[in-house]
Amino acid sequence: MQFPIHLSLIPDGNRTRARANNKSVFEGYLESVDKGVELIKYVFTNTPIKILSGRWMSTENRNKRPEAELDFLFGMYKTCGSLLNDFLKEQKINFRRIGDASNLPQDFLEYMADMVKNFTFDTDRVLIFAINYGGQNEIIRGVKKYIEEGNSIENLSEDNLGEYMDLGAYPPVDLVIRTKGDTSSRISGFMSWWIGYAELYFESKLFQDVLTADLDKALEWYGNVAGGRNFGA
Repeated sequence: MQFPIHLSLIPDGNRTRARANNKSVFEGYLESVDKGVELIKYVFTNTPIKILSGRWMSTENRNKRPEAELDFLFGMYKTCGSLLNDFLKEQKINFRRIGDASNLPQDFLEYMADMVKNFTFDTDRVLIFAINYGGQNEIIRGVKKYIEEGNSIENLSEDNLGEYMDLGAYPPVDLVIRTKGDTSSRISGFMSWWIGYAELYFESKLFQDVLTADLDKALEWYGNVAGGRNFGA
């Protein structure tokens, strides 16, 4: 079976699940930590996928959620990172963070920088946390960086702009899986530059309810459609 090289996840349904079970939004988020760790480990131990990226916080989330909720989320992402430490080291999986760093807490950025430093290996397997990330925001930041480094607008191209963007060092996304797909059959601006030829898979279950068998089903679906991909040829 053909597998994607780069798989992206949009885990959705935390708040919906919390409301349905009369729990706080914080309890809903906590339930997603173990699920996220479980799926990350499964991808890197049971499939040949090289790159797994996840949208853990969008720019809209960062701008619109209450500060108390944001503080909780930043702490939760640290917890998630800590739970993955041994696994990343044993499997030699590189860790990277993408997204707009301009309005993230300094202590959180320092933690993420330490994660990148501690989990950088000479391998092609990468776990990417997209935090305060938006596809349009990434493009704007890439253009600004391109210009700030003295490049000419006349020489701007798809290839050289990509080098100045968050994911410029990695292959484009092959498959996007979004949970809660029965009500959210959209990408919400995620990886706008990188999903032009990606397959989109919408899983109806909430993120916390997704099983590894559901992931296998999505990957099998991708394998069935990938053989017909000709990228415009």
